[in-house]
Amino acid sequence: MQARDPAQSAPLAPAVLDKLIDFAVHRRAITLTTTFLLAVFGIVTFTKLKIEAFPDVTNVQVMVITLYPGQAAEEIEKQVTIPVERALTGTPRVLIQRFPSTPGQVILNAAASRLSSSWS
Repeated sequence: MQARDPAQSAPLAPAVLDKLIDFAVHRRAITLTTTFLLAVFGIVTFTKLKIEAFPDVTNVQVMVITLYPGQAAEEIEKQVTIPVERALTGTPRVLIQRFPSTPGQVILNAAASRLSSSWS
């Protein structure tokens, strides 16, 4: 196997690069204008970029507080808590946390994972 001489088999890329350098040197106005426009475009897009130092990794939460004045906790369970809980159970990737019912009040906390687009 013969070794190839790099000078004899010059690839196409240096010729194109030479033409580009030639163009940039001889047409300075176009080169400077293009550079300026790219710099302005970069600055404008950078100022519109939303950057968060710490990404939001919390889950989406919904707290359902129902008031049913004058009713016992058992009645609120039957008439309010259980139907609301059943409705939320059908939502994909939702964890329901239930707090004890007190007379006249029920608190449910539903948390959806970030992968779920149910509430976002």
